[in-house]
Order: sequence, then C-alpha cells, then structure tokens
Amino acid sequence: MNCPTKFIYEAAMKTPDILSPMDKKIHYNPAEQGNKTGICWLCGCKTVLGYPRAKTIKDTFQNKDMAKAPWSDVCCDHCNWALSFMSMRNYSIIADSNEFHHPSRIKLKETILKPPEPPFVICCAESGQLWLHFKSKVNLSKEKFWVRMDKIDVIVRPSVFIQVLEPIEELYKTFSKAEIESGDYKSHRIKEFGLENWEYNENQIKSLRKSGIFQLALFVAHREEKDDSR
Repeated sequence: MNCPTKFIYEAAMKTPDILSPMDKKIHYNPAEQGNKTGICWLCGCKTVLGYPRAKTIKDTFQNKDMAKAPWSDVCCDHCNWALSFMSMRNYSIIADSNEFHHPSRIKLKETILKPPEPPFVICCAESGQLWLHFKSKVNLSKEKFWVRMDKIDVIVRPSVFIQVLEPIEELYKTFSKAEIESGDYKSHRIKEFGLENWEYNENQIKSLRKSGIFQLALFVAHREEKDDSR
C-alpha cells in the first residue's frame, strides 16, 4: 500500500481507542462514506466513496501545492477522515499493520531505534500545528526508512541514528536543546560538564548540525531528570 493516509486510517481502525502522550483518551470513528467517484485531489487514490473537494479542503488549507491530483474535485473518504480530527495534527503518529499510536518523544525514539515490522509510518509533530499524515511515506524496510517531520522527510538508518543520538543525549544532561541546536554553549555549563567531555561529544555532532538526522535526534532526545515529552 503506497497511500500513507489510507494506511494510517486502517491502522487506526484496528486500535480506535488510544491515549495521547498526556493520557487523554482519543477515539477514532470509522470514516463516513461519501458518494462521489473519482481520483482524490489530495492523495491521488481512486474512490467511489468520496466527497466534494470543497467540503474537505477549506480555503485555509495551507498545502494545496501538495495535491496529487490538482485537477480533481473529489476527496476520498480516508483523506476526509484524517483531516477531520485535530488530534491527527496535534500529535505524532506511529502506524503499522497491527496498531496505531500517538507516541511520546520517548516512544518515538524507541521506535526509530527498533522499528516495527514493515510496513509502517512514522510522523514527528514538532509544532503540533501541521498536517503530516498525507506527507509521510509507507516504509518497507527496518534498515532504512523515512520519518516525516514538520517540514522535511528524514532518511533513517538506526545504526547511524544511534551514533548521532548518543552524544546529543550526553550533552543534554547539562545543556539545553537550544544550546545543542545552535552550538552556542554557556561557558559555565561547559565548565560544569567538563571541557574534555564537551569537546568529545560536540565533535561527534558539529558537522551534522544542519542535517535532518540531527534535527530528528535532537527532537526525540530525552534526559531522565526532566522529561520534555509531548
């Protein structure tokens, strides 16, 4: 299955009652079926259960340039479903053949390091303000796969990802994520952390600072004494 929105929908129907990262109960109802036939404007799937595009895609929709079939006046039932729940926008997404989650950052990290059996989808809602489901990819490999972030797709190899994550989490024991992201560290924290230790870990990541894999590792990085999970 190539359509990530349909894949996510089918996973959600297998586990329709889930908890948000803040333990809020969320229930996903089955998609309401329309009666329009055609190609979905947004995802490009063929449908006989669609809706008029204007019903699903409002004037405020910000990703019109990403429509797979911009000539169509139809939106399919699973795209209409996915865009009808704000929780699909506010929270990260993990979907596989058996279940659906809105994971915490800790769960995201664990899944990226040890992904489920393919196929699966992973979306990281950095801001919680953007629709990510239709922009994601259905992954067919655990060794190399895509993770959708707010504005970029990141190619992940878990064996490489851990090499970026470990020095970031070591630095995060003392430094803020803003310091790690910018490379502008407070001198008193460097002294507290230890100059030699700071130089070693900073050297592991400084050449990757502008990369997607760095951004993803920083997003999911966790420290025990202060859990900043969403």
